[in-house]
Amino acid sequence: MKKLLLSLLATSLLVAFTASPVWADSTETSVATKKRKKAKKRRAAGPGLIDRQLAKGTYGLSLGVAFGSLECDCDEAPDYERGLGFHGGVTFDKSMTRAFSVRGEGLFSSRNVTSETSVMGGDDIELELTLNYLELGGQGLLRFSASRLMSIYVLAGPYAALLMSSEARLNGKKNKDATKDLESADLGLTVGAGIFFALSNSMKLIGSLQLTYKHGLATIAGKPANKDDEIFNRAVTLNGGVHF
Repeated sequence: MKKLLLSLLATSLLVAFTASPVWADSTETSVATKKRKKAKKRRAAGPGLIDRQLAKGTYGLSLGVAFGSLECDCDEAPDYERGLGFHGGVTFDKSMTRAFSVRGEGLFSSRNVTSETSVMGGDDIELELTLNYLELGGQGLLRFSASRLMSIYVLAGPYAALLMSSEARLNGKKNKDATKDLESADLGLTVGAGIFFALSNSMKLIGSLQLTYKHGLATIAGKPANKDDEIFNRAVTLNGGVHF
């Protein structure tokens, strides 16, 4: 009889304990914690904002500066100094794989260059040259994900540029003859590196910062003083962008 009473008492205590709010809350909290951990793991394993945006294709607005220069393959090459100009336009990025994407871009690029030539028995000649190009380019981007909110990339690809306008000043005075024989188009290669970073997850915006080097492959000297002389565009650009 005593054993039966003890058994009934133990059963009653067990039922009361499992039915108590404290136990129920503890069980619910434990289950909720497990669910949150699983959800966090799924989010960490899944693609971030940058990967998602690039997978569907993203348009961008890019603004920055170009440090332009010229390289002369001449018997007596002048010393060109880099000048500062505007560089910006629109881009479109689309990923092909998790690590590789392609880009097309249309840019306006202003190249400002100065040089000074010494003339025997006369005054030095200072040339200030401005070349404004409409540039179309395409690059391949190899990306390395630093985190779900940041991705580093390197890029390379060709560009073609159309000369929209030009201006030359000799010793501060405009000189149309200095630019009339320039070639109307330029071809070259772009190489560089940059970084994508998340700006707004709710607005699905990503930003970018990019440094590139542009190496002209076609001479822009249409009728040089010496027929074997060749002049090539060179530029370093620094751009920031917003992609949506």
